[in-house]
Amino acid sequence: MSPPNEPLNNASDDTDSENPQEASLDSSDPVPTDPVPSDQEPTDQNSDYQDSGDQDSGDPEGMPEYEPLTPELVQDEAARGDFMLRWAVVLLAFLMGCTFIAESPTLVHVKTGEYLATHGIWPPANDVFSYTVSDRPWINLSWLFDLVLAGVYAVGGAIGLTLFKALLAAVTFWFVVNLGLGKTSTWGVSICAAVALLACHNSLTAQPMLITLLGLASMFWVISSWKSGASPRRIYALIPLFFLWANFDPRMFLGLTALVLYGLGDFMGVLWGRPSLTDAQRKPFQLAVAGSLFAVLLNPFGWHTYLRPLELYGKEYPAFREFLSGSTPNASTVRFYTLLDEGVWNNLGHSGIAAVALGIAAILVMYLNFRRLEVGHVLIFFAFAAFAVASVEQLPAAALVFAILLAINGQSWYQANFSQSYSVKPGELIFSRGGRAVTVLAFAALAFMAGTGWLRPPGGGTTGLGFDESFKQSLNSLAEQCKETYSDRVFNANARQGDMLIWSGQKPFTDMRLRLYLGEGDQDLLTLHKRTGNSLRIQHLAVSPEQAKTLDVTPTDWKPIFDKYEITHAMPRLTMAPFPDYPMLRAFMFSTRDWQLTSLSGSAAVVHRVDPQDPELMNFIKDHGYDFVSRAFREDTDTVESRSAWPALPNVYEQKVWKTKLHIPEQIQLARHLNVILQDVSAIAAQMPLADQAVYPAIAWLAVRQALQGLDVDPSSADGYVELGNAYRFLASWNQGNILGVQQWHGQGMRFFQALMAYNMALAADPTNATAHSRLFEFYNSPGFARVDLALRELEALDKILSEKPTKTEAETQQLKQIDELRTQMTQHIQQLETALKQATDAKADPLRLAKIAAQNFRCPAAALQQLEKAPEFVASHPEAKMYFLTLLLEVGRIEDAYETAIELEYQLNSSPNQIPGWRSLVAAAYLANAEYDKANELWTAESQQIDSNGFRGVLGSLPPRLIPQAQVPWPMSLLSSSYQYLFTQMPQLDAYNLNKAFALLESGQCEAAGEQFQEALDESPDMSSRQLVAFYLAQITRQFIDPVRPINRVPVIFADEKAPKAPEAADK
Repeated sequence: MSPPNEPLNNASDDTDSENPQEASLDSSDPVPTDPVPSDQEPTDQNSDYQDSGDQDSGDPEGMPEYEPLTPELVQDEAARGDFMLRWAVVLLAFLMGCTFIAESPTLVHVKTGEYLATHGIWPPANDVFSYTVSDRPWINLSWLFDLVLAGVYAVGGAIGLTLFKALLAAVTFWFVVNLGLGKTSTWGVSICAAVALLACHNSLTAQPMLITLLGLASMFWVISSWKSGASPRRIYALIPLFFLWANFDPRMFLGLTALVLYGLGDFMGVLWGRPSLTDAQRKPFQLAVAGSLFAVLLNPFGWHTYLRPLELYGKEYPAFREFLSGSTPNASTVRFYTLLDEGVWNNLGHSGIAAVALGIAAILVMYLNFRRLEVGHVLIFFAFAAFAVASVEQLPAAALVFAILLAINGQSWYQANFSQSYSVKPGELIFSRGGRAVTVLAFAALAFMAGTGWLRPPGGGTTGLGFDESFKQSLNSLAEQCKETYSDRVFNANARQGDMLIWSGQKPFTDMRLRLYLGEGDQDLLTLHKRTGNSLRIQHLAVSPEQAKTLDVTPTDWKPIFDKYEITHAMPRLTMAPFPDYPMLRAFMFSTRDWQLTSLSGSAAVVHRVDPQDPELMNFIKDHGYDFVSRAFREDTDTVESRSAWPALPNVYEQKVWKTKLHIPEQIQLARHLNVILQDVSAIAAQMPLADQAVYPAIAWLAVRQALQGLDVDPSSADGYVELGNAYRFLASWNQGNILGVQQWHGQGMRFFQALMAYNMALAADPTNATAHSRLFEFYNSPGFARVDLALRELEALDKILSEKPTKTEAETQQLKQIDELRTQMTQHIQQLETALKQATDAKADPLRLAKIAAQNFRCPAAALQQLEKAPEFVASHPEAKMYFLTLLLEVGRIEDAYETAIELEYQLNSSPNQIPGWRSLVAAAYLANAEYDKANELWTAESQQIDSNGFRGVLGSLPPRLIPQAQVPWPMSLLSSSYQYLFTQMPQLDAYNLNKAFALLESGQCEAAGEQFQEALDESPDMSSRQLVAFYLAQITRQFIDPVRPINRVPVIFADEKAPKAPEAADK
């Protein structure tokens, strides 16, 4: 935009100016602000200017030392700036179009195009992708777009799709920024285009909406450039434009509406004495409109192009809103609502604000430009405002039209009210140069925010090429699962999953082509799908009885639907966004009479219907049934490797600069699904008629392995460590229940400490993880493992997290009250500890003694650790202190520091391994935190050998004959003492180490080796206290019965069975 010099009626005064640096252009020969062609960069108009005084200055090069600034140079400078700003907007549009593809309808468009390419190009009359609407007409008005998109994908894959949509976005905004080129400065046009880009950037997807934006921009550009003096025949370009548009985009009616309204506005303007077109322009324009109205009929569906707005606004949007009644608009459904519906504006964000701002600005500028305002522009504005109010889906298109009307009328108003000449006055130079500089900075900031993801809504697309990582992960997972299904007729959980199943070769119940499934009564397949899904979910109380009543369905309503459409399997959606369909999964899992799980992944489960009347289906189910026990205990998997990195917080760049989209690896998602099944063991046991309860630990072990594999992919996944901790937590409780007969916490066992380490590592990656804090508080406050200061630490963290929540549930409010009470008790306990430590310090106690007072007497390991950290030299020189230091690090949750200390301790004690008993077991526990199973097993083996050797030597040393000093216990008491210690103290330690080795092998996926280790442990100690547990796992691995009763507790069979026949010899006797 040029600097506003003087009003137009005073422009002639500039020609009489005595200041040679303020000479304006002759008004009789006006020069456009942007005098150069749009496709060429302007050149310096005064390149030959030389001051004669400079030539006489004696410069050997003959170059001037100074060139005075003239209005011509200022104008050329402004033209260069406008040129740069126009292309900045175009490049910005390309950048915003370069986002990962995560929209499932794109998949259906590509699949449709592939179908057309292999079936004669012409679109089919009926649907070919869904079994429920195969008899319904499929009016696919975007068939040509589908064909082109499939071609792009065939050539360039997913990356090609991204580049294709980015290129279309750039072309769209090239048309916008070149509106009115040659009339006046395009600075303001570029600003309008940038704001429109901000309003439309979420719609720059590989879908027909992008064609809508391109069609509108190109239509207005054709009309504007034709009216500005371009080729008289350019207006006829509208005819092929609308021909293509009608075959690419079902929203072509938006452009046709704008075109007809512009013609109607000209007609009304003629009547009112303010026409939009000259007499010479009117007839070509009318011919172009008539040709366009005919051209849109040249498509496979003919007059349906004219009926599209009536179907959309009169039938589809109301039906969708009725279908969604009772739910709150979200990012995926807000497009069906009107701008007046409650909750809509919460989902629009800055894009909606930009669109509204453009609408308000367009109204103001059209009011300012009232004398030159074209009636057609007014009609178009209010038509598109009505489109946007009636449906949020049209808001991006309306925003683009608002920006175009704002740019055109702004140029007209500015050209009429301000001089188009330039001067070198300081104020005007500051405005021209400074204003454009600020615009450049604003565009740069917009580019930065777009490129780094800060403009995108949560879960929205991020800058990149190809498919979104999580989206691609789900596609690959579903594709593998679909290879192992009995048929291609699947009941999908929702429409988005239906798109992904079409991509994988399945035929869904519904997909995102929602208009196909609309109908009345029983023909309303969207409502039928919803009711069928709810009927499946309420099986076996997968939802609460209160929820079941509100759903108005019965647990058997699904059966006639499945019979009617011959549906053989269903796929509960388990992806993390927006939330997994766990009620449907549980319903299928527990309804074993009707369903059999055949596949489970992070994205979905596949369950087949049990139909005894179909032998082939039953054989398929028998061969493909998902056996948790076999997978957990009898199938070796890829060995879990130690992680390459420790969990870490996102760095400053990741937090403040590049906004990354949360991606959860497939394995961690699967671990979460497995843990969900284990959340309520008693409920599962009551509803799941399984004689073999081995399914519970089997699921937990599978969850452990999946979480470990996922952490190998992403070592900083807090979700992964939480799921790992949840699985360990279940195993700790289950194993203790089988050993001790009760399922409660006792603060012992390797699984317990592994869970403790996993939750603390989750906090290393995400200190605000409420689940990890809650689990750790449960551990640290348990009766068998009370750690007062650590429990207080977790309480403080939970208090902060809950207090910052804007809304709290009743349970959270009650939890906050309990936190206050516990905090008071624990604070008093810690004050007593401080007094005791002060007294011990005054008594000259060493750091180790102080640490033991804090940890053992007052159960405050964090305070104990502080005492040792104050004396690093003492810890380094005393192995016992270092070992205690390692123990405290593990308890406190500083796992990485514990691992480093374990390495140092192992190196220090390898030269004298018998100096401190039990150190290898502690070091092995630290190694387990990093999944270093081989190292841990080597240490346990060495410790077992050492204990066995020492115990055997003790027994042999107490045997006679030997000289017994008077100070020692006489024989045979010495023999009894050493034997008792070996059998009842050292042997249980050996048993524990053997079990640790077996569980480590099982955890790492080496089932056969784990079975051998369990058998070795049983052979070495048949009367071990944990025989019941060993017998259970060994039976699952080997499929052989192992007597769980210890030999010492068995009752020998003395008398023969009375019912058994007597032997002949006995009868004779």
